Amino acid sequence: MGAAQQFSHDEKLKQVLNSLSTLMVKMQAQATQRVRTENHSGVLDVRGYDSAFEAYRHSGYANQAHLSMHDHPDKAGVLGMGSIGAVLNGNHLRTRHLDTKLMMPVEEGGPENFNKLRPIPTPPVPQNVTSKGTIAEQIAEMKEYFYAWQTQNTTHREYKDYFQPAICVLEANWVEDSLSIAESFPNDVADADLDTWAKVSELAQFLSLSGKHDPDGLVGRSPTALREIKTDHTYTMKVNNAAGYTMSPFSLPRVNNVKLYQNNYKNALLNSGSHVTISMAESSQGTFLWIAFGMNGHGGTHKANIGIECLSGGCRTADIEGCGDRSSVRTSCRQKPVDGSVYTEQSVPSPTQGLVAYGPLSGPYELKLSFSGLSGINKVRVNTGVEDGHVSHSVGDEFLLTHEESEPRLVVAHYAYRTFCHPLGHVSTIFPRLLTVSPLCSCSTHPQDIPLNRFKVLDDLPAQMYGDLLTVHELGQSRRGHFLLNPRNQTKFYEGKVTYEYLDALMESIPGKDNYSGNLEELSQGRISAHYNNQKEILNVAYYSRYYQVTEKDAMGRNQRRRGFNDANFYGAMNTQPAVSSLSMNDDEGVVRERWSHAIPLEIVFMTPLANFNPYNLPKKSNVAASNRNGGISSNRAFDGYDDDHFYLTPAEFYSGPIPDQDASDTGLRVAGVLDKSGTVREVAAAGHRMFMPPIAGLELEDRIRLRFPIAPFADTKAEGLRNAHALKHAMQSPKLREQLVIGEFINLSYPALTLYTDSDYDETHFHVLKLTADEVKALHNSETILKRTSSAHGHSHALRIAATVVQGNTVFSILSCDGGGVRCSSGHDTVCEIPDQCLPSSLYQVAPASEPALPPHVESAAVVMYIWLALLIIVMLSAFVYFGGVDVAEGNDGF
Repeated sequence: MGAAQQFSHDEKLKQVLNSLSTLMVKMQAQATQRVRTENHSGVLDVRGYDSAFEAYRHSGYANQAHLSMHDHPDKAGVLGMGSIGAVLNGNHLRTRHLDTKLMMPVEEGGPENFNKLRPIPTPPVPQNVTSKGTIAEQIAEMKEYFYAWQTQNTTHREYKDYFQPAICVLEANWVEDSLSIAESFPNDVADADLDTWAKVSELAQFLSLSGKHDPDGLVGRSPTALREIKTDHTYTMKVNNAAGYTMSPFSLPRVNNVKLYQNNYKNALLNSGSHVTISMAESSQGTFLWIAFGMNGHGGTHKANIGIECLSGGCRTADIEGCGDRSSVRTSCRQKPVDGSVYTEQSVPSPTQGLVAYGPLSGPYELKLSFSGLSGINKVRVNTGVEDGHVSHSVGDEFLLTHEESEPRLVVAHYAYRTFCHPLGHVSTIFPRLLTVSPLCSCSTHPQDIPLNRFKVLDDLPAQMYGDLLTVHELGQSRRGHFLLNPRNQTKFYEGKVTYEYLDALMESIPGKDNYSGNLEELSQGRISAHYNNQKEILNVAYYSRYYQVTEKDAMGRNQRRRGFNDANFYGAMNTQPAVSSLSMNDDEGVVRERWSHAIPLEIVFMTPLANFNPYNLPKKSNVAASNRNGGISSNRAFDGYDDDHFYLTPAEFYSGPIPDQDASDTGLRVAGVLDKSGTVREVAAAGHRMFMPPIAGLELEDRIRLRFPIAPFADTKAEGLRNAHALKHAMQSPKLREQLVIGEFINLSYPALTLYTDSDYDETHFHVLKLTADEVKALHNSETILKRTSSAHGHSHALRIAATVVQGNTVFSILSCDGGGVRCSSGHDTVCEIPDQCLPSSLYQVAPASEPALPPHVESAAVVMYIWLALLIIVMLSAFVYFGGVDVAEGNDGF
């Protein structure tokens, strides 16, 4: 075969491989889309240990405990949880044993802090406790704080700073397949032989053949996928034609909105004011050459003539949007081919700086850089993009930047997951700098209190009937209980359809892979994402969000949106981590490349002061179990102090007995012997976290003290049969709803739906319609406020928060805020009423509760018959659903 024939053969082979690879990428996307169609993001199941003829007795979301939760109170900061199945944005995974550590992300971002966690500080011991003279008095006072918390009585004791909630999440993202498990899952990896995803996947595939599972719980299953066909880029800087060194671009969100003083970028642009710094920057718009000078507190004006000459290649650049002067940065975004052009830049007095952002650049090229006409500048420093990678050169040197592209390669990625927690409300106490970069965090200096009445146990019939039959209240007092978080942060539990809710506010305080210092904007196809409740507030997508809004309406006339096509629980966060696999697209602004992670909430856990309550002053040591010490009461068997794996601190007399429903997966002794500093054996209980606390001696409470509230959403609730079953259950539990269904009027008879109108300020045709459901009218009559968006008129709409008051027997509806601001809208509306042309502040209108009609006997009989037929119909639909396939996430499909 001749050389030409061989070349032709190789080219054809490359074309075939490229086509096959493209097909594999599309097949993966299609398979993921099918899972998205059938499932929300959420949990699917837990490991089953027993069987029964009745399907409701099989393990679903719970077995002996919801999500296989269990206790490790003998270990500091560990929340026991078994393996679970879950779906996140259409990606089905089955986790390893999920013992979650009470750890939170670190403050700073950057590749060096990828997946780094730090312990969450635990609440202090109240001064009222430590000031007591004897141990018995300290124990008694500590009990009073627990009583105050459980009864929510701040008058008895001010408890809120000592019982602090944290929210724990399951997070997942695509990572390059070369990463080790330790890099992707920083929790304990007990088996050094299972240090890569490839090894775990191979073992999981082998074990699935026989149905066995790894006894150490280290093996899970999650997708591996061919993500894209990618070309690698190499940037080399040569100085005076000497041997060059590699330039690594740093990451930033967008060149026209970079915040230079944020730590993500400060290192890349750092100079002393008398230096010019050359860097490479990579954003969602492409790669840029950055030249900065005049920073870091040096006054005066610095000038430089910057020559940029294209020696070879196209040196192609593309137009970008939003270039020009910023309030704190003078940014010149070059938009034309360079070809020997010279640009003159100057900085203004500190703290601003001159900056040339040239690009985006594409294609192989050689760029020659030179500097002349310098004022106040004596060195040129090249930032290679690695830590401490600044190399200084003379201002008279010539700099040659070359860009080379590799052959296309296949990017294989793994859907890596981890669990971590986030303390609610007082992150700025841990990271004080965040107070200066609001709104990156919830910047309160005190813990955010979540009243216990914000939780409601879910009336889950399979969980109630899994073992011993339990009432709903008993379910909440058992490990099988699952909880709903009130959609509104209020005492009365709200039921009904919602959009942005209380949980969204909590999730938006949790950072993605760029950690707490992350600050990113989302701009795609000309639309920038704003906060769902305030169009003027740009949404920081470096934190997890579900709802957002854009400036322009979509094809359905809406600008407020929820992520995903029909995923009720899609929480996503963007990041700039190179380890996270990215995807790109071409739009009007050029190439947009983004990296995202996904998360779902798992539980809210309350941290107590017991983790720091050490009245015996027991010493913390290492090897406390050496010499066959096992926590016995004798001096030669008692632990020699305590450590994080033998976390026994609480005096045994604090409790009156053991936990009644211990599980086989629980660890720890009820009472252990620990030597104090004098060698005396002290009988103490474990001070770590539990689902329920043991009964506290002398404390009279109606319910058990629960510390962990599982709130994970369910994935498999889309099926029509299941939705009908839930509707039937709800109808059977509500006599009023049953009457409405039989009568054929599915309305709230006590509070009819209302249509309100805003006033028309300058044009009688300019008003907006506000349609209230019966549930919303009822909420207003119960002294609640509601947030509702009006209809569109004159090209806009408004988000109104309204309330209702009764004046002389009449109900008056009033606007509390408009679009997150004051009472008066920007277009003049400040009043709502029932009649559009009579809408005055003094308008009164009656909303009289209607009497509930009694059902005639013949209708009562018909209702019974209807219920029987409806129940049979649901059973048939569910049977057909199970028989003909149901949710297709079989073991054999875990690899897609």
